[in-house]
Amino acid sequence: MAIIIIGILALVLYFLGTHLSMATFYKPYRYWWNYYSDLAYSKNGFVSRFFNVSGTVIFGLGYSVVWLSIGNFVDNHILLIQIAGIIGSLSLIGTIVFPYEKFQQVLHGFLVMLSVFGLNLALYVINLEYHSWLLRVNIVAFIVYFIVWAIANLAFRADLKKARPFHSPVQKLYVLILELALLSVLLGR
Repeated sequence: MAIIIIGILALVLYFLGTHLSMATFYKPYRYWWNYYSDLAYSKNGFVSRFFNVSGTVIFGLGYSVVWLSIGNFVDNHILLIQIAGIIGSLSLIGTIVFPYEKFQQVLHGFLVMLSVFGLNLALYVINLEYHSWLLRVNIVAFIVYFIVWAIANLAFRADLKKARPFHSPVQKLYVLILELALLSVLLGR
């Protein structure tokens, strides 16, 4: 039961932290235009960055504990799920430590993709046992997110701001679906 509470708290605090960060962003945060990465900008105020960093770190550490205890939820492939989940969770923290603004796409982009690949690999393997429609929807949402991200970055390589109308809404929807998928694992399918 304690692991379920830790996981739910981590998810809720991540959601609240990122959304409070959006509400206190240094300029009007346009939900379907701005990226989550924008929340880590140094020109963003202390309060906004505090909410973002706190929510992200709590999620990453909280879910690392959940992944270590995944044997309470599944019977098979526990080590693979643990490794993928922990890599995904800790890489998300890395996106805050190495923000897009200072490290551009190379390191930050690598950490974002490592995070989503790790979390989705863990959820995919869990779904081999759960057969959950929500976890299937999450994998499809991840694939769509990745394809839109790749095409938008290739198509608008010279000016990535032009990719925002395509990539940012897909990112927001994908993250919301991911949060629901992680919650469904905690609640038992």
